[in-house]
Order: sequence, then structure tokens, then C-alpha cells
Amino acid sequence: MAETTPRLPPELTNMQKETPLNVNVHWILRISVLLACLIRDITSSSVKQALVANYDETVRPRLFEGLPVEVSVQLHVESFGNIHEADMEFQVYSYFKQIWTDKRLAGRINRSITLKGSDINRVWTPDAYCYNARLTNLMLPDAETHSKVSISPDGVLEYSRGYILNRRV
Repeated sequence: MAETTPRLPPELTNMQKETPLNVNVHWILRISVLLACLIRDITSSSVKQALVANYDETVRPRLFEGLPVEVSVQLHVESFGNIHEADMEFQVYSYFKQIWTDKRLAGRINRSITLKGSDINRVWTPDAYCYNARLTNLMLPDAETHSKVSISPDGVLEYSRGYILNRRV
């Protein structure tokens, strides 16, 4: 007995054929998606350029006013790992967050924007360090860590990054 493959009715097989209209719609959708991606990238880079035009990221906010920058700091501990009782050492996995205001960035954008990786170097960030850490990734460049800066239209910056700390008790 020979097996036969099931056949579709003629009205369904005609639906599978590509008509010129189907091909055109397919290409129009592809081109639309490509253009949307290009416009998003152009818009994103132009917003970043407008944000930091005439901005010196090496100068801290309020320096010329003679006032300090108030930085709110948060540390969210996610987990502990590698606890070595003999060495009295432990490891902490956490998220480190800093929030401050830079009035030089206020009013430059009309919506919040997020910078990631090496783009974070376009704005001033506080120089944080852990005084008694044996080993930490806090000093690694932002391009090498899970980090971001969110900037609101009123100049409030929220910097966060994944943070690993090895500490000896």
C-alpha cells in the first residue's frame, strides 16, 4: 500500500501563492521597519548631542556657586556569596544607586533619557569608592559593567550599576 500525502483543496492552495500585492506589502513592511530603526538611532544620537552641547562633564555641578552636590546613595543587596570563614571574607552582589541634580542639564530635553555603557561618560558622575573593600568592580569603566544613568527633563540624574564587593571582616 502506497502512502499518499494529503492534498489541500484548490481554494486553499491559491492562497499560498505570492501575488504581486503580497510581495509589495512584504517589502513595504521590511522597509518601514528599517526606516523606523534608522530614525530611532538618529533621534537618539541627536538628543544625546543636544543634551551635552556646551556641557563640561569634568566639572561638578554647583562648583562655581561654591556649593556642594547633594548625592543620595542607595545600596540594594541582592545576595551574599563565597563566605570564607577561614579568611573571614565574604562577597556581596548588589545594586548601587546615586541620585543628584545637575541644573546645567535642566530644560535641555523634554522627556527622560537613559544613557548606558560608554555614553555615561558624557555627564558628570560622583566618584564613589568603598574604603575598606578588598576587591570591588566599582572602579571598572561603565562600558564593562551593568550600569545606566537616567536623566529627567528637570536635571535629576539617577545612576545605577551592578556592584560586587569582596570584603574582609
